[in-house]
Amino acid sequence: MKKKYIWKNYKLISLLIVLFFLIGCNVSTQKPTPENDKKESPKPPETLSKLEEDILTVMYDLDSVTALEKAIQKQKDIESKEDTSMEVASTSSGQGQQDGQKQSQSSGEEEKKKEEEKQKKIEEEIDLEGLIKETEIIIPLLDANEAKGSFAENPTPPNDINKVWNKISDSVKEVHKKWNVLESNLTSVNVPNSKSEEFEDILNNLTLSVMSKNRLNSLKLANELTRITTDFRSYYNGVADHSIYSMYYNIRGSILAAASDDYTTAIKHLNEASNSGAALRQDLINQNSQDVLQKFELSIEDLKKSLESKNFILSQIKAPIVINNIKLIEDEFKTIKKQ
Repeated sequence: MKKKYIWKNYKLISLLIVLFFLIGCNVSTQKPTPENDKKESPKPPETLSKLEEDILTVMYDLDSVTALEKAIQKQKDIESKEDTSMEVASTSSGQGQQDGQKQSQSSGEEEKKKEEEKQKKIEEEIDLEGLIKETEIIIPLLDANEAKGSFAENPTPPNDINKVWNKISDSVKEVHKKWNVLESNLTSVNVPNSKSEEFEDILNNLTLSVMSKNRLNSLKLANELTRITTDFRSYYNGVADHSIYSMYYNIRGSILAAASDDYTTAIKHLNEASNSGAALRQDLINQNSQDVLQKFELSIEDLKKSLESKNFILSQIKAPIVINNIKLIEDEFKTIKKQ
């Protein structure tokens, strides 16, 4: 009787163990639901996009500095000539005037008219857009990315180059403010502290570089900030966004390196962009976007030839074409996300 009792208990225990094992396996092999995927890949905060926009604006303004310096000097030369002409005319007309009241009224009207004429002449003689095209480094790439500068659309330049640098400094301060807001959001998606610290170090170096009025170094540091924001994106939107923004960063990096005659680094940046594109290749093929993929790959090859031949002008022409093709890839992945 005792043996039968023990045997029944043994079979019951064995059955429970088997059931427990089967349930455990089922739980461990269960695939995450789409809802879980969404939780693991949250939507990036708007501050991240705003921060990136501000950084590109800083880069646009930095790249405009040399053109603005030339424009300001031309403006001073025109104003000097016009002021001398006005003084001569004023002296001549003043000798023939008898009535003090009429002289004052006439003089005020004439000065206003001549000031308007001077301003019109400055606008006609100073081709700010043309000067920017003569001296730009990466503005063609930023235009392709639809970035905006603070001075590019103004008909005349500021009257002092220090005002330009002060404006850039103010824009960098805005980046600091937005970074402070974004930084607090990064902890919720487990961005490593080391990555946040790296961003802050580069931002501090950029601030000092702008204060020193170092155009090219500041451009490179600003672009490095976009490398870190690209890494931040991988914690929100996964591989596609990271790869796309990495391509933008590396194409800009290739032209900035070429501007310093560092074509070895320029080609390294280009190869990184090519690798990022290759990571998205199969997804594009699955989406029947072979034409977009082919345009991108051919434009990369064209830019590579220009960099290998150390032809900066051709590289500047080819790089925005690559940027436009990256935008096409980005549009394809936006379509995929909506499905």
